[in-house]
This record gives sequence, C-alpha cells and structure tokens, in this order.
Amino acid sequence: MSSDNAPTSHPRRLWLLAVVGALVAGGIGWSTIRRRRSSHARFVAAAGVPQLLDFGMDICEQCKKTRALLSRIEPEYAGKVQVRYVDVREEANDALAEKYRMRVIPLLVLLDKDGVEMWRHEGAPPEAVLREQLSRAAATAQVRR
Repeated sequence: MSSDNAPTSHPRRLWLLAVVGALVAGGIGWSTIRRRRSSHARFVAAAGVPQLLDFGMDICEQCKKTRALLSRIEPEYAGKVQVRYVDVREEANDALAEKYRMRVIPLLVLLDKDGVEMWRHEGAPPEAVLREQLSRAAATAQVRR
C-alpha cells in the first residue's frame, strides 16, 4: 500500500468539528436551563396562592414522616396553600433544588402567592411549627386579595 491511500489526519477539520460540537452542546444546555427557569416561573404563577415545596425522596425516612404529616393536615389548607412534592431524584427538579439551595432533605420551602420565600425548614418539622407557618401564609394570601 502506498502512503497516499492511508487515512490522513486533518487537524483543522477535527478542531472545527470539536468547536461545532461544543457550540451545539452549549446551545442545548442553555435552552434546557432557560426552559427550566421559565417552567419554574409558570409553576409559581399558576398557583395564585402560597405554595409549600416539599423536597424529598421516597426512600428517606424523614421525608416519609414529613409527607405523612402533610397528607394529614393539607386538607385543612385546601384552596389557601398548595403543597407540591418535589422528588429530588428527578432531573426535571434540579433547577428548583438549585434555586432553593437544597442541602438536605426533607426541605420545606414556603412561598407567598408571588413566589417569594417566606419560610424554610430542613428536616422533618414539628407539627405545631408547620401549622403556624401554613396558617400565616394562608392569612397573608387572604389579606392581599
């Protein structure tokens, strides 16, 4: 075989392919971030009432305890405070976990009707404290209407 038939390396082409690949990957990543951010804004705006975000996962014992407590008392706040479970293992929830600086689970973040953080609690909350915060959020929402 002659050396003319051997594959030749084209450093410029390889470099150009690498740059194009990086730009495409960066564009996809940026559109995903923008989509996640805008979906969070829709998530908050759609509620129109205060929201309690419950960050956790189903294999965490403290998360299970928190969810059981919320399931028991949530009906008392129906229409006044919306409780949303955020499974931290789902990639779609990464932006929310980052936005609310989740470090441990369970994490409860209470937002007013405009999406402004009012209160947060790391770990399973005492029932009295949780009820106090939910009542405060519900009362604040009533006054603003």
